[in-house]
Amino acid sequence: MARSFPQRLRLLVALKPGSRAAETLRAELKSALMQIIRTDGLRGVRRLVKQVSATTPLDLEFAKGSVRTWRHTVADRILVLQTLTARDMKNATILYSQAPPPPGPKARIRHALQKRFYARYDQVGPAGASRTTKRPSDADRLVRVIGDLEADVNNGGFDQYISNKGRAQARRAAKCLRSIGARRTEGMLESALALPPNSPRFLRLDQAFYRSSEDLPSLVMRHLEKHGQVSNRER
Repeated sequence: MARSFPQRLRLLVALKPGSRAAETLRAELKSALMQIIRTDGLRGVRRLVKQVSATTPLDLEFAKGSVRTWRHTVADRILVLQTLTARDMKNATILYSQAPPPPGPKARIRHALQKRFYARYDQVGPAGASRTTKRPSDADRLVRVIGDLEADVNNGGFDQYISNKGRAQARRAAKCLRSIGARRTEGMLESALALPPNSPRFLRLDQAFYRSSEDLPSLVMRHLEKHGQVSNRER
């Protein structure tokens, strides 16, 4: 199987993503890659990638610790190989999908707003961080409150957020959500605050949050722009 891996990978990228033939072959390749990881570890993976790249160029996209991610883009299709080769944990992932269409003007504007929000949140830091001795501005506090909410709920749901940040902070977050016009998320948070810890109803709220179309980072940055709280560097 290892010797035929490059040829089978070339066959995969010639198939339509999502087709039965492509999914069957992708599963076979994933199994073969997992076998190489178990047998030869990262050394075997590197040897395989070198063989594959002779005909199907793979670009190293991420490398940290025992995790490696390679990507191959051809026409409108994307192939991703990811390996985890730690001593006590091993895994192989192969993704093959249609490339998304180029973003339109609205999507590019939204992406730019999100990028600016996350850059500012990274600068301000989460609650409790002391990255500066200067008292945070109202704008920075808004970024921090919404950033903390989004990070905690995405990571472990509303129950984890309230447990980590406390109910007083969660109520401040609800007011912030109202101020930026995120009424749907505000309603979810208010509902979460009314529940006892570990309630099974948290799961329903978490799923609603993950499906929500409210773009909190963009709403924050639009709110700051409207009130003149964005620096020239951020425009």
